[in-house]
Amino acid sequence: MTPCADPCQVVSLGKGGFITLEFEPPIADGVGVDFIVFENAFRYGSGQVFDEWMIVSASQDGVSWQTFPYDSVSGVGLAGRSPTGCEGCSGPIDWQDPSQAGGDAFDLAVVGIPWAKYIRLTDATHWQSPNRLSADLDGAVAVHQLDLVNLPSVHPDLVFKSQELPIVIAWSLSGQRVEAEVIRLGSNLWTFRTPGPAIVQVWTDAGVYVRKVSSARDDSLR
Repeated sequence: MTPCADPCQVVSLGKGGFITLEFEPPIADGVGVDFIVFENAFRYGSGQVFDEWMIVSASQDGVSWQTFPYDSVSGVGLAGRSPTGCEGCSGPIDWQDPSQAGGDAFDLAVVGIPWAKYIRLTDATHWQSPNRLSADLDGAVAVHQLDLVNLPSVHPDLVFKSQELPIVIAWSLSGQRVEAEVIRLGSNLWTFRTPGPAIVQVWTDAGVYVRKVSSARDDSLR
């Protein structure tokens, strides 16, 4: 498998340019790698890689962005460093398997958000030698994605990560116990639904959280 060389099949970001990708359903923070970015990096000579770097950021709303940490000297943490595909693979490649797909893999846990609808890639070739003119995006693939059926009414503060089924206890604002429906969004992502405004306590294997849910908006108490 070789990276794309046809300019009709890649997007050149331009020096300092960027592109924003929208994922539907959104990418979810699952176990390990959550998405992979492919630039048309390639090997040459005695194993060197011609790479063109990109800064990677994730967002739930397209307004507030979380940028993956990186080193502008070594390129560690940036996309565009690894060739597409794998050497010696036989048969079709599973593009959601980082061991086969190549490219550069990212985990949303690194930037601390449980899901992301948007990924922004920004050209970072100004940190490289002058012969790196611009990063050329070949593609990107989600490895983990949310259950879209349950997503539209979910506020980000009401998404919890847990390997086990969370325990959710809810009280109405007058202090009476009310039912809370636990909803699974992904392999280890959960939310809940109450019949109306409530104070909710959520027990997960990562800790205990308290949330206030109102009819107008959802407020995190802690």
